[in-house]
Amino acid sequence: MRKVLIFIENTCVTIFLSIIALFVSLFDSQGRAVHYLMRLWARIHLRVSGITVVVTGRENVVSG
Repeated sequence: MRKVLIFIENTCVTIFLSIIALFVSLFDSQGRAVHYLMRLWARIHLRVSGITVVVTGRENVVSG
């Protein structure tokens, strides 16, 4: 039953945030708002699914 609820939640959140991202992308030429929405989408999915992300060696990642 939990898998079904996670699937329904993931589907609803994906559709909702995708519609918002499409609208926001019309006004955000640099894509920062859409990037924020997609990070929010990923965080919601990870939290609902009960997945924990552990980063090792973060100082070796080049940003930019």
